[in-house]
This record gives sequence, C-alpha cells and structure tokens, in this order.
Amino acid sequence: MHDQHGQRGFAFTDAFLVHIKKLWWNSIDVLAAFFNVQKNDTALKVSERAAHLTFRRILYFFADYLLAGVFFALVIALKAMGYAPLTIIGICWVYALIAAGLFWVIYERTGHDLSLGTDIRRAVDVVSLKSRLIGMLSVLTFWVMSTIWYGPERIVLFYRKEMSTGKSLLLLLGLTLAQTIVWVNLYSAGYESLTPWLLSAI
Repeated sequence: MHDQHGQRGFAFTDAFLVHIKKLWWNSIDVLAAFFNVQKNDTALKVSERAAHLTFRRILYFFADYLLAGVFFALVIALKAMGYAPLTIIGICWVYALIAAGLFWVIYERTGHDLSLGTDIRRAVDVVSLKSRLIGMLSVLTFWVMSTIWYGPERIVLFYRKEMSTGKSLLLLLGLTLAQTIVWVNLYSAGYESLTPWLLSAI
C-alpha cells in the first residue's frame, strides 16, 4: 500500500518536473525569437542583440509618449478654438497618420523597428507553434494593447512580412482613424467636463 502511494508520488513529481522543464525550454525559445538570437551566436552577440532591442524599446517609449502628448495638446487647442468635432478628428487623423507613418518609414529605410512589432511577431510565431490557443490569445492581447494604448504602427509592422505596401497602408489608415476617433472623443469629453470647473475655480 505504502509502495503504491510512493510510486504514485514519484510519478506525479516526475510529470511535474517534465512539465516545468518543457515550460522553461519553451520560454527560452520564445525569448530567443523575440531577441532574434541565432543558433551560432556567441554570448557577446546575444548581449548585443539584447542591448539593441532594449535601446529601441526605450527610444520608442519616449517617442510614443511625446507624440501622444502633442496629440492631446492638439485636441485641446482645437477644442478651445471652437472647431467642429469632425474637423478636429480630421486634423488629428492626419497627425496620427504622420506619427505612425514615421515609424514605418524608419523601418523600411533602416530595418530598425522601434515599435518592436516585428520582434513581437517572431515571438508570437514561436508561441503559436507550441500552442495554437496561447498563440491566438497572444495575438488578441497584442491587438487590444496596440489599438488602445500603443500606436497602430506596431500592428502594421507585425503583419508587414505578409502584407503588401497597399494593404499595410489601408490597415494603417483604418487603425489610425479608429484610434483618433476614440481619443478625440475622450479628450473632448474631459475638456468639456473640466473647463467649467476650472473657470469657476479661477
């Protein structure tokens, strides 16, 4: 009786360790894809790739917040000057297109993706090979985060290897328009609700 319990305990432990080991190696594969690590890379080369990606991430972080700040200021300024909602959306859409297009042009000209869309794509491809369900959830999460919080350029570059320039441009137009409509309405609502309070405080 005790031997049977012991054998079951050992079997469970072995299965658990195998599962942990599998998760560990899967994580290593995903990270290697994300950092674009090749099989023959030396430790120095791996460090260089990691440093390069980290630098791009930091650069994108500051650029993204700077552009978002300008977008916010533009909405408030146009609202204060009494422009119609559709006019504000149109002007801000042009700005959003230029801002997102800038990252796209940088990638096409230099091969450096500041948004990390292509890097995330490599990692998601590896995840999808390991588990189709987790891969689909990863893509869904990526879409939600990129559409609401990050710039549309990240999605465009995510699909760049399989989409023509024309289709990529259409995707960029649609995503920037959707994001512009959402944020213009949010900022406008905030402006309209806070302005009377600020004026009364003064």
